[in-house]
Amino acid sequence: MRDRRARTRGLRLARRALIAFGLAFVLLASAAVAAPGDLDPGFGSGGKAVVSFGGTSEEGGAVALQSDGKIVVAGTSNVSRSLQFAVARLTAQGTPDMSFGSGGQSLVSFGFGGSQDFAQAVAVQPDGKIIAAGFDEVAGGNNTSSTPSSA
Repeated sequence: MRDRRARTRGLRLARRALIAFGLAFVLLASAAVAAPGDLDPGFGSGGKAVVSFGGTSEEGGAVALQSDGKIVVAGTSNVSRSLQFAVARLTAQGTPDMSFGSGGQSLVSFGFGGSQDFAQAVAVQPDGKIIAAGFDEVAGGNNTSSTPSSA
């Protein structure tokens, strides 16, 4: 009789442990926003953020993450037949950071005599300032360009 009680008690404990594990698994799984490798549906629109500077063609060149979770994107935008450095900052949720530039965006033309400025790198300094770097294409050669921004 004692064996039977111990075995029944053991089964009840095992069931409780299994139920507790199942609940913990469900709670942990529901807390995850997206599986590794999947788009995060809480970011931007359906997991994607599109930034348009209004140019006829635009190209991203680099991305940097700020310590506060904001995302900085640098690239090139063809505005009025002139390629310019294009820098945008997004919130961690993938929406434009309206405290940056004009509507979350900034265009820079260096005026070295060329009309093609290409941003190829971006970094965020510890003080929050953004550095975008690239080059300006002119007849007979290229000029290296970089521009700091006041976060």
